[in-house]
Amino acid sequence: MDTDYFIEEKIFRSIIIIFVAGFIVIQGFLIGFKNFWSPDTESKLNPSEYRVIESSKDIEHLWIQENIYASNSSKGGVLLDSTDEGVYFLSRFEDNDIYGLSLIKFDLLSGEVVWRTLDNRPAPFGDPSPTELTTNTNNIFIAIPGTQKISGEMSFGTAKLESYDFDGNSVWLRSVNGARSITTMVATDNTVSIDGSFSSNYYLLDANSGKVLNKTPKENGKFIWFIENGVRYEQNEFLIQAVELSNEAILWQNKINEQIFMAPVFSDQHIILRTDKAQFLGTAIALGKDTGEIIWEYPDVLTNIAVDNFVAYFLTADMRLVGIDIETGSTLLNIDFEPNEALDAVNNVYQITAINDIIVVYFGGTKQLSAYRPLVEN
Repeated sequence: MDTDYFIEEKIFRSIIIIFVAGFIVIQGFLIGFKNFWSPDTESKLNPSEYRVIESSKDIEHLWIQENIYASNSSKGGVLLDSTDEGVYFLSRFEDNDIYGLSLIKFDLLSGEVVWRTLDNRPAPFGDPSPTELTTNTNNIFIAIPGTQKISGEMSFGTAKLESYDFDGNSVWLRSVNGARSITTMVATDNTVSIDGSFSSNYYLLDANSGKVLNKTPKENGKFIWFIENGVRYEQNEFLIQAVELSNEAILWQNKINEQIFMAPVFSDQHIILRTDKAQFLGTAIALGKDTGEIIWEYPDVLTNIAVDNFVAYFLTADMRLVGIDIETGSTLLNIDFEPNEALDAVNNVYQITAINDIIVVYFGGTKQLSAYRPLVEN
């Protein structure tokens, strides 16, 4: 009986040894196979950081935040914005998909974290991670996707828009009936305009309270961007138009032959568009607000567009940070980075914001948030 036991134990141990040895051999083969077909892939695809190699102006690299993660946003979604109060970024410091994105405020001059919120809402257990962010002079607005399949004008489990003040306190929360997610939102000091996927309506909300000011059926095809000085600026698929509120007279129209998902940027005299063309690239287009005429265009834009002090900033496909005079279209700033390509733009997001002559760029390929300031020429 004892002999049988020892024989069985010996056989069992032999099986374990063979299994472990086989596992080690297979692992070694897989590692060698990977290195054979893609030697040093990790070092090539993930450099430590993007570096400035040439600039048309002297610039100051103010600060850098490393190992900061941001999910690829919804089509046309913006995750990074700034005001005089600071820089706001939907991101996280943990490389873990279990945790949702936080709304993080960074100090504009130092890059230090001022506060972060949403930490109590990891994606599997609470609301999904927010997909878009925008600001006005008083508040921050974030878009939160719904939690279930939506039909009709359902209000339960739909996408939501939440407003925060600059201290990170929630001001109001509004469900967007019938919307599975928020694809585009445009904020002014008075209103927030929302295009929700699967919703039957476009919504125009009061920016201070979240109250619905206007609900336009999508079958009419007109997405109101904003209202200013008695004029309504809106998008009707490829058609951009300005309409007189008092009599509904069309002041101007311009057909843009590329899709527009990203929220437009406005100045006193201009509307800056970023179209969606192909492979995460688009075209920057500046329209005159009074006439709708195209003033200038710039191809192969990788990021969203940020406007500060009459200059439009964006990253291009070959990793150049470009500053364009919004009135003339002339190039005022050109900064070349190395590597000179967007690393894995399919899975990484690249974003930009600018305020008070400080430009903040997120390089998703290196998980790097960097701030630059062009120096004033004497």
